[in-house]
Amino acid sequence: GEIFTAAEVPIGTGTITATATDAAGNTGQAVVHVRKDTTAPQLTITSPAADAYLRGPSIEVQGTVTDEGGATVFVNGEQEDNPASTPNRTFTAHLSAVDGLLELVAEGIDEAGNHGTSAPVSVHVDSQPPQVVVQVPEAGLVTRADTLLIQGDIQDASPMTLSVGGAAPRSMSNGPFEDVASLGPAEGLQTVLL
Repeated sequence: GEIFTAAEVPIGTGTITATATDAAGNTGQAVVHVRKDTTAPQLTITSPAADAYLRGPSIEVQGTVTDEGGATVFVNGEQEDNPASTPNRTFTAHLSAVDGLLELVAEGIDEAGNHGTSAPVSVHVDSQPPQVVVQVPEAGLVTRADTLLIQGDIQDASPMTLSVGGAAPRSMSNGPFEDVASLGPAEGLQTVLL
């Protein structure tokens, strides 16, 4: 057996056939199926949305990958949950994330080694609950009133809402708050939930 090289054989998605004939007229054949792929995978992060606030320390990222032969997807270096070589599909990845601004980028690598990346999506990760301090009234207050003035301070890294005594939530910013809570008609210990 000799080794031979065939140069400039056109390759697309198709078949290469090598045929050899010996001096006695016998023919041997080998067939190779090949696919040339120079196109990078196209990736899009579909969830979370840009500027979303997410609860950490673990977040879920979803998206789509478009590639003829299929591609493996990594998000911020972490491999997707269920890699598949299926062309044109969705992906899901779970990442560990620290609090603060986080830029998400998905990268796809196909069978031919072509690399594609998504547009970056920036999100806010917040794993800490809002800090609520009630300054008025003092704990243990005894009152004859049907309503109670509530004053305090609220702090958090994310936009938030505050509901006092079961009232409809309202948007809040970091800083002081003031509200009035209705006390029930019954005498005795009353609890006002914030």
